[in-house]
Amino acid sequence: MVSVPLGVRRSILPVVAGTVWLLTSGCATLHPPPPPAAPAQTAEATTLKQTETLLAMVKQVGWKEVQDLLPGFDEQSDANFPGVAALAGDLHSIATTTRFNRGTPPVDIGQLLDHNPHFWRAYYEIAPGDPLTAMLHVGLLLAAGDAVRADRVATLAINFGRMEPEYRKELVRLDAHAQLVLQVSRGNAVELERLRRTRAYATLAEKARAALAVWPKNPEAWADLVMAQQAPAGDQPAGPSLVELHQVDPLFVVPATVAGPEPAALTETRRLWLLINDDKATGDDQVLERFSASAQAAGLAELALVAHSLLTGWHAGSRPLDESFIHTSLQRLVAPDAAASICSQAFAEEHESLGLAAETDSPPSNLEGVSVHPQLEQRLLVQIAATSYWIESGLTQGADLADNYGERGEAWAQLLQKDEAVADLRHSLQLEPANNAVRYSLAVALSDSGDFKEADAVFVEAQKRASGNALEMQAWGNHLFKQGRFAEAETAYARAARLDPGFAYARIMNHLARLRQGKPGGARLDSKIEKEDPWGASLLGFLAGRLDEKTLFSRLEPQGGLRYSEEECELYFVLAQLALGRGDVAGARRNLHSCLGTGITSFVEYAMAWHELRRLNAASPPPPEKKSEREGMTDEEPV
Repeated sequence: MVSVPLGVRRSILPVVAGTVWLLTSGCATLHPPPPPAAPAQTAEATTLKQTETLLAMVKQVGWKEVQDLLPGFDEQSDANFPGVAALAGDLHSIATTTRFNRGTPPVDIGQLLDHNPHFWRAYYEIAPGDPLTAMLHVGLLLAAGDAVRADRVATLAINFGRMEPEYRKELVRLDAHAQLVLQVSRGNAVELERLRRTRAYATLAEKARAALAVWPKNPEAWADLVMAQQAPAGDQPAGPSLVELHQVDPLFVVPATVAGPEPAALTETRRLWLLINDDKATGDDQVLERFSASAQAAGLAELALVAHSLLTGWHAGSRPLDESFIHTSLQRLVAPDAAASICSQAFAEEHESLGLAAETDSPPSNLEGVSVHPQLEQRLLVQIAATSYWIESGLTQGADLADNYGERGEAWAQLLQKDEAVADLRHSLQLEPANNAVRYSLAVALSDSGDFKEADAVFVEAQKRASGNALEMQAWGNHLFKQGRFAEAETAYARAARLDPGFAYARIMNHLARLRQGKPGGARLDSKIEKEDPWGASLLGFLAGRLDEKTLFSRLEPQGGLRYSEEECELYFVLAQLALGRGDVAGARRNLHSCLGTGITSFVEYAMAWHELRRLNAASPPPPEKKSEREGMTDEEPV
């Protein structure tokens, strides 16, 4: 019963009518557009020109990032951090000995990063998961024009790094540049898909070669050239192999008819990457660990090492098998003796890590004492940093800017930051008054924080503007339930169930609202709900008497993940309501505390449990704690 959808928007990059925005830190300036196209110029030529312009810009941005970070490296002692000093020397050497145009030297990423022991010595002299290491890594990749790898490294760091919001926003900015190249270079996706479908291999190959002439690391162009190898004998264009495509982008999906069977480790790495890239695994250390292991098994050393470093930073320390893991991947990049030397230094007892002013993510100050599930908290902090970047950059306007304010407001609300949430949601409505979904989000945020009178007014305004759907009617019912207005809540839930007969939670809450009035529950289950929402169906089946409590607990997701805690949050709330329905106040308190203990602040059950406890404590204060439980504790120490 999550109150709002989550997701970080990283692909709303404006490229309109030949105009390319130059994204810079903290501001946005308009890059001069190319001269007006001649009438004969095609859309394909425009795409190629835009890609060429963007690549030049991306290289400038990447090299500027490296230059901005260099002073921090220069300040370090050679004796304490020889790898950092050696890498700084490499970077200074490129800057001073190479003639380059507009401040961007040609960067050989293989020599400077991939196979350079200095880079990897520095990488393991710096604290694991340090955001400035990620910024340097992404900056070098952008400076070399490798937008694919830059996006991969940035995405991992954004979603899994533990850092202050300003560092995360900077990584979002760098990733925006990589995303822009990837987005624009695709050209007319509909036309290219038509050529692939109709097997127009010669035309496909011609377009691909033109694209690669502008951007040699264009993965879609490489994939089209590989696909063109399927042309009948004698018509096949001379071209690359699948191996060459995988060097550009090993995770690019090509048809099975072209690729043939692939190693299971590569398939698994791609599956996990899709979860990460779609923001479905943010902060999930188990997914990160599996991704790192599968990337290493697939031979993708860079991704394995980046993910592993972030995982080590997440856990704030190394584990027994870390040295062998790092050594295995490093050997694929640098000479065996260099890999052994790097590992021996990184895991020496006296080893100290350099932290380049990076700090660990921490909740806002007024979150003290509030339990937020770590994975949920990370997802929300990522969402806040990303939307803050788009808002502050000035790159989005109108409905897009309103969406960004709305998404950030929803994230603040789920972190229980009422003032920030209400301010952002109101700002979103000022920009787009017709967005009734945001109006309902504002009403819910006010209701969750206990500002029931103001929430009433916003709900009424929202209902005047539109008749409402099942989710909106459910939100109104939840607002009433929090206040103990169970008869009115029952009516709202019944209407939500009529609007959407397959909505399990409307039936669940209707049942609970009836019980709180001393009425029979009336829960019933049908096959549609069982198919579309297995967990909701399990709760409904339990209330209908078709499952016992032990069976219900057995249907929870495997323990440890976010989904497990989400289901626990709902389950304990239901158990608490059943306890209150039969007058078991002590049992209700236990289950309400268990509900809050899950830290799923994004679920309506969390807010309802909090308000339920407030009402219980006002009507019947909890019994004093047993003396033995406080033995040896002072008044200042938490229980």
